[in-house]
Amino acid sequence: MTYPKISINSNELQIYVCEKTVCFTEKDVEFVIDFNGYGDVVGLEILNLRLETGASFLNKIRDSFDRTTKSISYSYDKESDSFYLKLAEDASSAQRAVDGLLLLNSTGEIIGFSCFL
Repeated sequence: MTYPKISINSNELQIYVCEKTVCFTEKDVEFVIDFNGYGDVVGLEILNLRLETGASFLNKIRDSFDRTTKSISYSYDKESDSFYLKLAEDASSAQRAVDGLLLLNSTGEIIGFSCFL
C-alpha cells in the first residue's frame, strides 16, 4: 500500500502516513483547516504539536512525505511549535477551527490525522 493515504469528502478528512500499528492512541487536538475559494481543503495547521505529542512525532511524517512526488508538503516551526500540512497547490481563502484526532504509535510518532469538516 502506498502512503500517504489522503481521503477528503464533504464531511471528513483522513490522512494516514503509514499503516496503523496494533498499538496506537488517539489524541484530541484542535486543527485549523484551510479552504480555497471553491471550498476545497488545501491545508491543515496544528498549534502546540510537540506539546501534544512528544519528541519523535515527525519521524513517520518525514518518512512518508519525503517519498511522495505529489504536491503535498509539510513544515514545522520549532519556535512557535506550529505544524502545517499543505495538501494542494492553491491559496487559502478561508479557515475553520475543528476538533480533530491525531493517531500516534507507541513511540509518539504521528501516523494519522482525522477530523470532521
